[in-house]
Amino acid sequence: QPVGLTFCGGSGLRGVRGDVGFWTRLVGTVSSVDNSLLRLEPFRLRDTSLPMTSLQAAVQGHYHQECMHRLKSIVGNLEVLGNPAGNFRHFAIGCYDGFFQPYQGAMHSPEDMLEGVVKGTGSCLKNTCFSASNCVSKVTGTASQGCLLCLHDQHHQAPPLLQPTNPGEGLRIGAASLARAVTAGVLGCASAPSRGCRSGSLRGLVSECGLGVVGCLVQPLVGCLDLVRHTSEGFRNASISGDERHRVRLPRMLYGAERVVRSYLREDAELKALLVSIDPSLNALGLVDSKWDPDRSSVAVVSDSLFLHVHAAGAQRKLLLKVPLRDIQHLEPLENSKAVALNLFPSSAAGPSPQLFRVADAATRRMVAQMLNVALDAL
Repeated sequence: QPVGLTFCGGSGLRGVRGDVGFWTRLVGTVSSVDNSLLRLEPFRLRDTSLPMTSLQAAVQGHYHQECMHRLKSIVGNLEVLGNPAGNFRHFAIGCYDGFFQPYQGAMHSPEDMLEGVVKGTGSCLKNTCFSASNCVSKVTGTASQGCLLCLHDQHHQAPPLLQPTNPGEGLRIGAASLARAVTAGVLGCASAPSRGCRSGSLRGLVSECGLGVVGCLVQPLVGCLDLVRHTSEGFRNASISGDERHRVRLPRMLYGAERVVRSYLREDAELKALLVSIDPSLNALGLVDSKWDPDRSSVAVVSDSLFLHVHAAGAQRKLLLKVPLRDIQHLEPLENSKAVALNLFPSSAAGPSPQLFRVADAATRRMVAQMLNVALDAL
């Protein structure tokens, strides 16, 4: 099993100052690796017994040698080169789908071949777009970090890492980054003489003015690179998320013992979502009828095999009753208790008899009792 290696160098080296710090950050920036696949040979030990310390040293030595031997494969995944190895993998996948999907469909029917052409062409275009935009994004991102190192700006704050989901959002983020960079360059150049004067020496004045001019030239360049990088990231992320599907509406309710599909009713779909959120086993429930109480704090549900009473108000959603219809012997209204008694057969395992359906509204109790009588007569 290959090991995916991703390394982002330079981000934690801002505290290292001076010439050593500059070269350290530069090396860290150009050595960033993007998802390099390392295929390491497994460690094998046969017909040998070793002490724990010797076994640990043997395993460490084996994988250290394997890692050093596979380092040459990392070069193809360097971000400064645009991750050519990873981009080639995506391009190869797109080309393979472009030929294989139509061929696979043609083995079944002309309609499947046409569908394969559509799927294969889409995969080819998406993977090609991903490869090109990812290459541009990695190269421009590395170039942007390298340009910032030329400023020797120890107080530079990196902008927040934003991941645009589409090209339009990437263009907007990149334009904002360009505006910030141009503003920072102009303000830095304008304030350079005052900073040099505060140093109290001619050398400090010349140094600060030089840095201001360099910043005025480099900062807009960094902004342009960020604009290209964010826009290409938008194209890349849009190509990744192209296959994602989002549900537009809740799953529909099924009806009766035959699980009949009827015209979509949002209220019934919301009732099914409520029941499944409380008890996932009710996903295939076949609804016969339901009745909410006037304040919609609870609902009585009659299915082809169950009677349910659900408390649906607030966060404490729960099943108050779950009784199989075949276990109900007869119903008995209890007006004084504001309930309907569900008298069960002695062999029932649903709980003690009777089970009480309690609701304050008398009309709701009568309606639920009528629903249950109809369902019991149909058994």
